[in-house]
Amino acid sequence: MRTESFKPVHVKSIGSERARTLAPARKHIVRSIAAAEQVIRGLLRPLGLKAGIVSRNLFATRVRELVGGDAMLEAFINPLLAGREALSGSAPRLRRLVLKAVRTIWHVGS
Repeated sequence: MRTESFKPVHVKSIGSERARTLAPARKHIVRSIAAAEQVIRGLLRPLGLKAGIVSRNLFATRVRELVGGDAMLEAFINPLLAGREALSGSAPRLRRLVLKAVRTIWHVGS
């Protein structure tokens, strides 16, 4: 077996690989939050219920106002809102981890 044809490659450290996974993970969560909001808006629109332009912080409140006590709508909207809120709760933590990793990399690299 000939081994002269292989070129040496740089193997990244485990810490480096972990740091590189933070940004895509955060990006996925942010996109999932937006997707959940779009699904909720899409389910309410045929019923004539439009959330309009509303901030991320007030989205759930606005949707609950629109649903307004309709048991059938609440039955499927509340679980979707709960999933969106769970994702929203983890996004700031991942953002802090990304910033911490970037600061560490820049501090070490300087």
